[in-house]
Amino acid sequence: MRKAIVVTLLLTFGIAVAPGSAFAQTTDAVENGVVVTGDLPDWPTSRPRAIDAVPNSDVFINFDDTVRPCLFVQTVALRNEYAGQEVRFMGPGGKDGGAVLDDCGNFHVNGYSQPNFLAFNCNAFLSDSGVPRGPEVLMFSRPVRRASALVGSNTDAGKTLHFIARNSSGVAVDSGSIVLSANLQPIEVQSNGGISTFVIDLAGVCVWVLDDLSFDFLPTLTIDIDILPRACPNLISPPLREMDLVSLRPMSARAMPPLPALPVAVLGSENFDAHCLDSGSIRLEGMAPFKYEYRDIARPLVSRESGKCECTDRGPDGYDDMVFYFDRAKLMEMLGPWNEGEVRTLALTARTCTQMPAVGQDCVVYKHLGVRNLAGAEAMAPFGLGTNIPNPFNAATTITYSLADDGPVRLDVFDVLGRRVTTLVDRFESAGPHEVSWTGRDERGQTVASGMYFYRLIAGGTSDTKKMVLLK
Repeated sequence: MRKAIVVTLLLTFGIAVAPGSAFAQTTDAVENGVVVTGDLPDWPTSRPRAIDAVPNSDVFINFDDTVRPCLFVQTVALRNEYAGQEVRFMGPGGKDGGAVLDDCGNFHVNGYSQPNFLAFNCNAFLSDSGVPRGPEVLMFSRPVRRASALVGSNTDAGKTLHFIARNSSGVAVDSGSIVLSANLQPIEVQSNGGISTFVIDLAGVCVWVLDDLSFDFLPTLTIDIDILPRACPNLISPPLREMDLVSLRPMSARAMPPLPALPVAVLGSENFDAHCLDSGSIRLEGMAPFKYEYRDIARPLVSRESGKCECTDRGPDGYDDMVFYFDRAKLMEMLGPWNEGEVRTLALTARTCTQMPAVGQDCVVYKHLGVRNLAGAEAMAPFGLGTNIPNPFNAATTITYSLADDGPVRLDVFDVLGRRVTTLVDRFESAGPHEVSWTGRDERGQTVASGMYFYRLIAGGTSDTKKMVLLK
């Protein structure tokens, strides 16, 4: 008994006890993860035992994947060890919460997958002075439709354990209670609208264990998004700092730096109604938009190869798109340092009108537009539409134009009667020079007749028109 007291004091003051020392002899004098009499036991030396079968769930955690100690004082509260399985654990305080122990802690319960479980004892201490007490909160990285676990207690058998599930807004979506016994029993919560946190409330319960946690994610809808709609590639650059703007005061207003908004379109289609999105749920890398609108701005890619960075410059398809505007400067600052030419994939998450989670991805390419780049803009026309080359032309011609600002751009071709033949550009583009080719075909892909045609550029509230001649 005296030796156990000495060991407890040594651990309390942070003095390590080596396995195999005089203080590290195995003993059965352990109850509920605490030494009662005798010596401090070693950590188990054998590897965890595998269970016979894994339940049919998206994620199953039995805590048996590592060797764990017998005592609370030999470990700390469980936190992010299972973040890779998309769940995190949190107790009521900074260091408090359940800890994973080996069954050599002698909790005298049955019906769990040996050897480990998540254990609690409000009368014990962890190695960092935390207390292994509840309530315990399980936080899921993405919404789940079902979560379950086994719970039990020998010491507090007959007492009632309460549990509750909440969605991403903190609203309770399911709850229940169970009378504890030494034989572990299942608890389960469900919600088709999604569960973000699973809270196990332990009012009046001190000693208990949890094992065999399982959960299933809500089905996730993949949506098509287009960052900087119809721009290829999707160039992203930060707005300039205030000190840079001061140095550019003499420049014309149209040579000012990029717009502060970053537009992202959720593309509607025959198979997806963009109106069926909950605008309040939209997040781009965790950031909410500051406004949105409905516009038929682009059409989805025919196919998007998984893991490949692709963009689309295809025009309207007759289906409304939902265009969101994000604070570009705050987003880029939040995402950390950028390197010139760096390609990043950004994810937009949302909920549909039926509360189904949705996610879409698109890529951006970083291009820094600094003071030195903008200084040359003064010598270039703020807005310019060049003459097509060649002109007249036979098979194809190239049209050049320049933009002083980022923003929506439209370039149409008309016949001599003023009828629109085709739209060559209808997208959000970055400031600077651009070019586009026309092969003498209408928007249906049909070859047009020889003759005179006009092309008109509209951008930033300004327009310009020039003529060209097609000869066959």
